[in-house]
Amino acid sequence: MNLRNPGSRQVNFLAGTALVCGGDPEAGLALAERAMALGPLDPGYFMFLTVAGLAQLFSGRPAKALELAQRSAALNPGWDTAYWALIPACVQLDRLPEAQAALGKFLPLAPGMTVSALRECLPLRDSASRDMILDGFRKAGLPE
Repeated sequence: MNLRNPGSRQVNFLAGTALVCGGDPEAGLALAERAMALGPLDPGYFMFLTVAGLAQLFSGRPAKALELAQRSAALNPGWDTAYWALIPACVQLDRLPEAQAALGKFLPLAPGMTVSALRECLPLRDSASRDMILDGFRKAGLPE
């Protein structure tokens, strides 16, 4: 991808997010990691971590996804999107009690959330990635 401002953490983050959500997690991961390197003190660093975590999850690396999502949730406990990577990663790693505990933290941030409602708000083009998240939430106990 040819970025107009490759030295901008925000440009790298936004382009990386678009790629991860658009179905190219490896390319998106490279840009998210570049944003993280360019802006380690950025107030939105938690978002960089989440996008990198989702890229890792969609690329078959749930342990790395979990690490990044946990860091994101620790930096901003009020941001529900970190749990989109955290909960499915726990489920994939056979850590169901941790996934259920994470769901308990997610629900107050997204009152009334269901699997159906989550399906509607996930900005993912790739159906396998979307299903991976939904399956994780379902197995953690989110109601349909």
